[in-house]
Amino acid sequence: QILKGQGVKLLRPRFFSSDPIENFFGQVRAYNYRNNDPNCHSFQSTFKSLLITRFLQFHKDTFNCEDDPANPILNLKQLFNEKESSGPGHSVSSIEKIVEQARRERINMHSRAFTAGWVVRKLQLSCDVCKKSFTSDENDLHEWISHREFSKNKNRLCYPSEGAVRCFGAVISETNEYLENNGHNNNILQNIKSLIVSKYSFDFINCTEHRSRVLEKFIIITIRCSQ
Repeated sequence: QILKGQGVKLLRPRFFSSDPIENFFGQVRAYNYRNNDPNCHSFQSTFKSLLITRFLQFHKDTFNCEDDPANPILNLKQLFNEKESSGPGHSVSSIEKIVEQARRERINMHSRAFTAGWVVRKLQLSCDVCKKSFTSDENDLHEWISHREFSKNKNRLCYPSEGAVRCFGAVISETNEYLENNGHNNNILQNIKSLIVSKYSFDFINCTEHRSRVLEKFIIITIRCSQ
Protein backbone atom coordinates (compact mmCIF):
# COMPACT_ATOMS: atom_id res chain seq x y z
CA GLN A 1 0.00 0.00 0.00
CA ILE A 2 2.83 2.39 0.81
CA LEU A 3 4.57 1.66 -2.50
CA LYS A 4 1.32 2.08 -4.44
CA GLY A 5 0.82 5.41 -2.73
CA GLN A 6 4.23 6.46 -4.03
CA GLY A 7 3.27 5.51 -7.59
CA VAL A 8 5.29 2.27 -7.72
CA LYS A 9 3.55 -0.24 -10.02
CA LEU A 10 6.25 -2.91 -10.39
CA LEU A 11 8.87 -4.09 -7.89
CA ARG A 12 11.74 -6.48 -8.64
CA PRO A 13 13.63 -7.33 -5.44
CA ARG A 14 16.39 -9.11 -7.38
CA PHE A 15 17.69 -5.71 -8.54
CA PHE A 16 18.03 -4.43 -4.96
CA SER A 17 21.47 -4.26 -3.40
CA SER A 18 22.07 -7.25 -1.13
CA ASP A 19 24.56 -5.36 1.05
CA PRO A 20 21.98 -4.34 3.72
CA ILE A 21 20.82 -7.96 4.06
CA GLU A 22 24.42 -9.18 4.31
CA ASN A 23 25.13 -6.52 6.93
CA PHE A 24 22.02 -7.49 8.89
CA PHE A 25 22.86 -11.19 9.02
CA GLY A 26 26.45 -10.27 9.81
CA GLN A 27 25.07 -8.56 12.91
CA VAL A 28 23.07 -11.71 13.71
CA ARG A 29 26.28 -13.76 13.64
CA ALA A 30 28.09 -11.17 15.78
CA TYR A 31 25.25 -10.80 18.30
CA ASN A 32 26.42 -11.30 21.89
CA TYR A 33 30.01 -11.46 20.59
CA ARG A 34 29.61 -14.90 18.99
CA ASN A 35 26.42 -16.32 17.51
CA ASN A 36 27.60 -18.41 14.55
CA ASP A 37 25.33 -21.38 15.16
CA PRO A 38 22.11 -20.18 16.85
CA ASN A 39 19.18 -22.49 17.47
CA CYS A 40 15.71 -21.56 16.22
CA HIS A 41 14.65 -19.85 19.44
CA SER A 42 17.89 -17.86 19.70
CA PHE A 43 17.76 -16.81 16.03
CA GLN A 44 14.14 -15.66 16.33
CA SER A 45 14.90 -13.55 19.39
CA THR A 46 18.06 -12.08 17.85
CA PHE A 47 16.26 -11.31 14.58
CA LYS A 48 13.46 -9.43 16.37
CA SER A 49 15.87 -7.50 18.57
CA LEU A 50 18.11 -6.42 15.71
CA LEU A 51 15.17 -5.56 13.45
CA ILE A 52 13.78 -3.08 15.99
CA THR A 53 17.29 -1.79 16.70
CA ARG A 54 17.83 -1.10 13.00
CA PHE A 55 14.63 0.93 12.93
CA LEU A 56 15.78 3.01 15.88
CA GLN A 57 19.45 3.37 14.93
CA PHE A 58 20.48 2.38 11.45
CA HIS A 59 24.24 2.35 11.99
CA LYS A 60 26.74 2.60 14.84
CA ASP A 61 30.52 2.90 15.00
CA THR A 62 30.70 -0.53 16.63
CA PHE A 63 29.14 -2.26 13.60
CA ASN A 64 31.62 -4.36 11.65
CA CYS A 65 30.42 -3.00 8.31
CA GLU A 66 30.39 0.21 6.31
CA ASP A 67 27.65 2.76 6.82
CA ASP A 68 24.71 2.20 4.49
CA PRO A 69 23.38 5.65 3.51
CA ALA A 70 20.09 4.24 2.16
CA ASN A 71 16.84 5.17 3.87
CA PRO A 72 14.41 2.43 5.01
CA ILE A 73 10.97 2.29 3.38
CA LEU A 74 9.25 1.95 6.77
CA ASN A 75 9.98 3.25 10.24
CA LEU A 76 8.39 2.76 13.63
CA LYS A 77 6.48 6.04 13.47
CA GLN A 78 4.86 4.99 10.19
CA LEU A 79 3.94 1.58 11.62
CA PHE A 80 2.11 3.21 14.54
CA ASN A 81 0.80 6.28 12.74
CA GLU A 82 -2.70 7.25 13.85
CA LYS A 83 -3.86 8.28 10.36
CA GLU A 84 -2.84 5.02 8.73
CA SER A 85 -4.14 2.76 11.51
CA SER A 86 -7.23 0.76 10.63
CA GLY A 87 -7.91 -0.22 14.26
CA PRO A 88 -9.28 1.80 17.17
CA GLY A 89 -7.96 5.33 17.29
CA HIS A 90 -4.86 5.73 19.45
CA SER A 91 -2.52 8.69 19.46
CA VAL A 92 1.15 8.20 18.64
CA SER A 93 2.07 9.18 22.20
CA SER A 94 -0.22 6.50 23.68
CA ILE A 95 1.26 3.88 21.34
CA GLU A 96 4.76 4.94 22.39
CA LYS A 97 3.77 4.61 26.05
CA ILE A 98 2.40 1.12 25.43
CA VAL A 99 5.57 0.09 23.58
CA GLU A 100 7.78 1.56 26.33
CA GLN A 101 5.77 -0.16 29.06
CA ALA A 102 5.99 -3.49 27.22
CA ARG A 103 9.74 -2.99 26.81
CA ARG A 104 10.21 -2.32 30.54
CA GLU A 105 8.08 -5.32 31.49
CA ARG A 106 10.08 -7.53 29.13
CA ILE A 107 13.37 -6.29 30.60
CA ASN A 108 12.12 -6.87 34.15
CA MET A 109 10.90 -10.36 33.30
CA HIS A 110 14.11 -11.52 31.62
CA SER A 111 16.41 -9.86 34.17
CA ARG A 112 14.49 -11.53 37.01
CA ALA A 113 14.71 -14.90 35.27
CA PHE A 114 18.46 -14.47 34.73
CA THR A 115 19.15 -13.51 38.37
CA ALA A 116 16.73 -16.15 39.69
CA GLY A 117 18.76 -18.74 37.78
CA TRP A 118 21.88 -17.58 39.62
CA VAL A 119 20.06 -17.92 42.98
CA VAL A 120 18.79 -21.42 42.12
CA ARG A 121 22.31 -22.45 41.14
CA LYS A 122 23.53 -21.27 44.56
CA LEU A 123 21.08 -23.68 46.21
CA GLN A 124 23.15 -26.64 44.94
CA LEU A 125 20.11 -28.90 44.77
CA SER A 126 20.69 -32.66 44.84
CA CYS A 127 17.07 -33.79 45.25
CA ASP A 128 15.35 -34.57 41.92
CA VAL A 129 11.98 -33.31 43.19
CA CYS A 130 13.53 -30.01 44.29
CA LYS A 131 15.31 -29.65 40.96
CA LYS A 132 12.05 -30.18 39.11
CA SER A 133 10.38 -27.51 41.25
CA PHE A 134 13.07 -24.87 40.81
CA THR A 135 14.24 -25.54 37.24
CA SER A 136 12.62 -26.18 33.86
CA ASP A 137 13.41 -26.74 30.20
CA GLU A 138 14.41 -23.73 28.11
CA ASN A 139 11.51 -21.52 26.99
CA ASP A 140 10.77 -17.88 26.12
CA LEU A 141 11.35 -16.86 29.73
CA HIS A 142 15.02 -17.82 29.41
CA GLU A 143 15.94 -15.68 26.40
CA TRP A 144 18.70 -13.74 28.19
CA ILE A 145 20.07 -16.90 29.78
CA SER A 146 20.32 -18.73 26.45
CA HIS A 147 22.18 -15.76 24.95
CA ARG A 148 24.78 -16.03 27.72
CA GLU A 149 25.56 -19.68 27.00
CA PHE A 150 29.12 -20.17 25.79
CA SER A 151 28.15 -23.17 23.69
CA LYS A 152 24.86 -23.70 21.86
CA ASN A 153 25.28 -27.47 22.02
CA LYS A 154 25.17 -27.82 25.80
CA ASN A 155 23.40 -25.74 28.45
CA ARG A 156 25.66 -24.94 31.39
CA LEU A 157 23.62 -22.16 32.99
CA CYS A 158 20.62 -22.65 35.28
CA TYR A 159 17.13 -22.26 33.77
CA PRO A 160 14.71 -21.45 36.63
CA SER A 161 11.09 -22.54 36.63
CA GLU A 162 8.28 -20.01 36.34
CA GLY A 163 7.44 -20.57 40.00
CA ALA A 164 11.03 -19.84 41.04
CA VAL A 165 11.03 -16.62 39.01
CA ARG A 166 7.74 -15.51 40.60
CA CYS A 167 9.13 -16.36 44.03
CA PHE A 168 12.29 -14.35 43.30
CA GLY A 169 10.23 -11.36 42.16
CA ALA A 170 8.03 -11.50 45.27
CA VAL A 171 11.04 -11.63 47.60
CA ILE A 172 12.74 -8.71 45.82
CA SER A 173 9.56 -6.63 45.90
CA GLU A 174 8.87 -7.29 49.59
CA THR A 175 12.51 -6.68 50.52
CA ASN A 176 12.67 -3.32 48.75
CA GLU A 177 9.39 -2.19 50.30
CA TYR A 178 10.44 -3.26 53.80
CA LEU A 179 13.87 -1.60 53.57
CA GLU A 180 12.31 1.62 52.33
CA ASN A 181 10.06 1.90 55.39
CA ASN A 182 11.91 -0.08 58.08
CA GLY A 183 15.57 0.04 57.13
CA HIS A 184 16.48 1.44 60.57
CA ASN A 185 15.11 -1.57 62.49
CA ASN A 186 17.09 -4.46 63.96
CA ASN A 187 16.88 -8.09 62.75
CA ILE A 188 16.05 -6.97 59.22
CA LEU A 189 16.82 -10.31 57.57
CA GLN A 190 14.70 -12.31 60.01
CA ASN A 191 11.81 -9.83 59.81
CA ILE A 192 11.73 -9.86 56.01
CA LYS A 193 11.94 -13.65 55.91
CA SER A 194 9.05 -14.02 58.38
CA LEU A 195 6.97 -11.51 56.45
CA ILE A 196 7.48 -13.32 53.15
CA VAL A 197 6.78 -16.80 54.56
CA SER A 198 3.54 -15.61 56.18
CA LYS A 199 2.35 -13.77 53.07
CA TYR A 200 3.03 -16.27 50.24
CA SER A 201 2.27 -19.97 49.81
CA PHE A 202 5.14 -21.04 47.48
CA ASP A 203 3.10 -24.03 46.34
CA PHE A 204 5.43 -24.61 43.37
CA ILE A 205 7.81 -26.48 45.71
CA ASN A 206 6.64 -30.11 45.62
CA CYS A 207 9.31 -31.63 47.86
CA THR A 208 7.85 -31.97 51.37
CA GLU A 209 11.14 -33.25 52.83
CA HIS A 210 13.33 -30.27 51.88
CA ARG A 211 10.67 -27.60 51.34
CA SER A 212 11.31 -25.47 54.45
CA ARG A 213 15.11 -25.63 54.29
CA VAL A 214 15.38 -24.95 50.55
CA LEU A 215 12.83 -22.14 50.68
CA GLU A 216 14.62 -20.47 53.59
CA LYS A 217 17.94 -20.65 51.75
CA PHE A 218 16.37 -19.30 48.56
CA ILE A 219 14.84 -16.34 50.43
CA ILE A 220 18.07 -15.52 52.29
CA ILE A 221 20.21 -15.57 49.13
CA THR A 222 17.67 -13.43 47.27
CA ILE A 223 17.45 -10.87 50.10
CA ARG A 224 21.23 -10.57 50.30
CA CYS A 225 21.63 -10.11 46.55
CA SER A 226 18.99 -7.35 46.57
CA GLN A 227 20.81 -5.27 49.18
